[in-house]
Amino acid sequence: PQRIGWQLNRGDPTQHFLGWTAFRISPWKFPLCLTDMLSFPYDASIVFTDSIPLFALPFKLFRIFLPEQFQYFGFFGLCCFLLQGGFAALLVRRFTNRLLPCLLGALFFLFVPALFFRMFYHTSLAAQWTILAGMAIWLYSRPGSSLYRILFQWILLGCVTIAIHPFLAAMVCGLFVGQMAQIAVHDRKVRQALAGIAVY
Repeated sequence: PQRIGWQLNRGDPTQHFLGWTAFRISPWKFPLCLTDMLSFPYDASIVFTDSIPLFALPFKLFRIFLPEQFQYFGFFGLCCFLLQGGFAALLVRRFTNRLLPCLLGALFFLFVPALFFRMFYHTSLAAQWTILAGMAIWLYSRPGSSLYRILFQWILLGCVTIAIHPFLAAMVCGLFVGQMAQIAVHDRKVRQALAGIAVY
């Protein structure tokens, strides 16, 4: 967490780190992701620096306990790789209960070049596990499952994803709308599916 050299002089990762640093030392503002340290005299949101608000907000709460040089992007990357492997194994497990195919499937998703590339270029876009999580929600929803439970899972995933990056949130939203369309057509719950989309 105290090693910041890998984020400096590297293009976008430097932007992510500077966004976090400016947010960390600026006073609290509302909406919560604003800082006045980036575009004085105007406030700017760290959403536009890709500083991952999901991590920036809680770490700012404990800023007085953190060392002077601190970054959470490495920890975020570790979480992304763990969740990528976990959700990949969960997806493969939907089709087989055998351990070896689940492990191989997880490894296949873990060693995707785009995941490594994004981690060291657009760090927030390394959260590709959010897309796998959306697929898992869809695949594990049985016919006749409670729409409220499905909707709760999607809203939770949507909130987490939008706090990471809007691009990923748009992809997760596309999967959500796909499942609602399936529920509307197959389960003949058109009004409930439309209401679910409106709530989401």
